[in-house]
Amino acid sequence: MTPEGEILAHLKKECGRLGLRCVRLSFGPGNETGWMDTIVLGPEGCRGEVMWIETKAPGKPLKPIQAYRRDEVMARGGMYCKPDTKEQVTAELEYFHDLLGIY
Repeated sequence: MTPEGEILAHLKKECGRLGLRCVRLSFGPGNETGWMDTIVLGPEGCRGEVMWIETKAPGKPLKPIQAYRRDEVMARGGMYCKPDTKEQVTAELEYFHDLLGIY
């Protein structure tokens, strides 16, 4: 499995552990490019918050269009992260979980 694949697999596992919903995004030809790989939804009954996540291999930078999309999401109040390690995945998801007030 690729380093990015390992991070994505860990993301899915951690979402399950925390009761979050991990949705992998895929866009075909002719659609807008540069959007994040994954969105994470809070559990049922939560207020509808979403975290946008871009998975990359450790140390791999965003492409310019991806940086533009990150800025676009964040300018509109969206939550965004680009974890490089499994530990960062866990920390970001636990932060999102705690922010929603889920105990």
